[in-house]
Formats: sequence, structure tokens, C-alpha cells
Amino acid sequence: MLRVLIDRDPHRSPVTVTGWRVIALPERIYPGLIHDQDATATGHLFEDLTPAEWETLDSFEADFYTVGRISLDHDRHAWAYICADPNEILPASVWSPDDFARDHLPAYVERCTAWRRRHEATT
Repeated sequence: MLRVLIDRDPHRSPVTVTGWRVIALPERIYPGLIHDQDATATGHLFEDLTPAEWETLDSFEADFYTVGRISLDHDRHAWAYICADPNEILPASVWSPDDFARDHLPAYVERCTAWRRRHEATT
């Protein structure tokens, strides 16, 4: 999906984040990240995004998320797209990347491709 949005696959490394949870969002196929003291989330840290790539991703994620600095395990920090108001979406269930890949990924890539065309036409 990132290749569709920014024309490449950025370098990534696996991370864990204590105090955060990845959730399934109601009526959406993509996940949300919310603060949860009792949880640990796993994901990937993109380490080499350019300012232009950040701008594109910020535009793509603008409608639902806010960018926030979070503390990763092992005394590192990162910027993450987090749910702006998690109270609006609770209760929520666990989001499964395997279910997403199996059930939604091809259509989501098409949606990202269409978004990119519209975005480039307006910028």
C-alpha cells in the first residue's frame, strides 16, 4: 500500500509499543491506534521517510487520525497516526492484519491508487 502512495517501500523495522492497542474501527477496514495502559501493540517503524512522503501520508490520513509522538519499547520514540478521539469508537475489537490481507487488501490498494490520482490532480 505504501508503494502506491509514495512510489516506494520505505525501510522498516518491527517495533512494540507498551501502553497502546491496535483496534478494529467500526465500519472501517483499517485499524486505529489508541492508548491502553494494559496493552502492547506491534507494528513497523518507517525510518527513512522524506518530508514530501510525510506530507502525502498526512494528507491521506487526515480525516480520522492525529499525529502524535509515542514512546516505543527500548527507550525510543516515534511519530504515529493515532485515533484523535478514541471515546467516539469504543468499544472496539482487535484488528487482525491477517484478516485484513485476506479479506480487504486488494480493494484497499485500489482505493489508495484512486486517492493518489485525486491527490496529485489537486496538488
